[in-house]
Amino acid sequence: MNAIFPPKFSKPFHIELLRFHLVLILVNAVWFLKIPSAYETIYAEDGFVYLNDALNKPIMNGIANTYSGYAGTIGRIGGLFAELFPLKYASITLVFFATLIISLIVLVTYVNTQELLKSKVVRSGLCAAMIFLPIANSESIATVCNLYNFLFFGAFVVVISTRDSRKPGIFGFLILLLGALSNPLTVFLLAIPLLRYMILRLQNWPFKIATVEWVLVLGLLAHALIVILDTTKETRIPFETSSLDKVVYLFLDRVIGTSLVPGWGLVSGTAGSPSFENSFWLFESLTVRLGITSILYIIFLGYSIWFIKTRQETQTRTEFIPAFVLWHVYIFVTGFYYNVEPRYSIFSSLLFLWLLGYLVSNSKLKVEIGKVLQILFFSVIVLSSAISQPSQLRISGPAWADELVKAMLTCKEGGRQSAEIRILPMNSVRLVVVDCSRIEDN
Repeated sequence: MNAIFPPKFSKPFHIELLRFHLVLILVNAVWFLKIPSAYETIYAEDGFVYLNDALNKPIMNGIANTYSGYAGTIGRIGGLFAELFPLKYASITLVFFATLIISLIVLVTYVNTQELLKSKVVRSGLCAAMIFLPIANSESIATVCNLYNFLFFGAFVVVISTRDSRKPGIFGFLILLLGALSNPLTVFLLAIPLLRYMILRLQNWPFKIATVEWVLVLGLLAHALIVILDTTKETRIPFETSSLDKVVYLFLDRVIGTSLVPGWGLVSGTAGSPSFENSFWLFESLTVRLGITSILYIIFLGYSIWFIKTRQETQTRTEFIPAFVLWHVYIFVTGFYYNVEPRYSIFSSLLFLWLLGYLVSNSKLKVEIGKVLQILFFSVIVLSSAISQPSQLRISGPAWADELVKAMLTCKEGGRQSAEIRILPMNSVRLVVVDCSRIEDN
């Protein structure tokens, strides 16, 4: 039987189990301190789509349905998980399910990238980013509905760190499948084997399609099949073309700025009337923000090009170059034609930190300088994440338990078959419809 992690890095089962539980406790502790209201409220699609369908539809029908044109498999599983427990605990069970998946991705990232990110300090920093990434605070932290963006990055880790006939372990295969079945944008990961093939072909090296790449293709085909066979036909054209200057600015601000600058916060609105949330006063200027992020990107781009030119090892070139190209292609394709919501910058931000971590881990600078850079990498990520605060959209709203009591009183009025329960966010009306018999059981 395949090991939980790649055989080269696997430990005895009881050690792996202990490690997973420690990470799970850590994630719950961090989220509870950072956003305690998440354990008392239900947010957006967590409730009105995934919990709603789990409560009101047959299991297989719910799983086979799409939402907004894609199969959000991880969200469906999360809704079914919450449905297994008493309804009054739904807000807690949904967040707990999210911590289970994040813990899984954190462990896979830390263990599977040992050969690529050789520094434990760098790997720890990258894992810390997955727990409380600043850009995720806008709406994605402690939610089931946005796990697909983190699974996308987990799938990237599995594909980039697994070559030839190597196996990523059971957890790696699980992350890869869940990612492909939950997020159609994982199709971008097919660029990695394609670019590897091109690089190896130029150097007359043999190329072999890895097992994980076949699993990725099968997962994407299964996702497409669910969409095609969906009986609800609830589809949406996600394409929203944007101008080049907007794409560039959002890329610099939401990927570079939020990831590297403590107190950066989030900007929204228009260029003529910007709105800043949780931003340090110095960063409440679009010109200042653009200037800082442009300088940071130029430094990163210049060092990356120098790194590629000076490192001739085939292994390095088939790791860093595909990820570097994927990052730019993904950012500009999705920026131009997809969606500008902050959550779509989660994968871009994590991939940027991975690239930065790769440069720091594989630097040929003096040992002392290398260690300083590694500590700086870790410190910047933790400081930026610790300072950033959840958006008001994510924390302001009614507690699930209070709304459930109101629904119970509504059902007692007589003649009611079901009741509607209000959930977050409060800038739109989001409701969970619950059968009165189910409410009375609580």
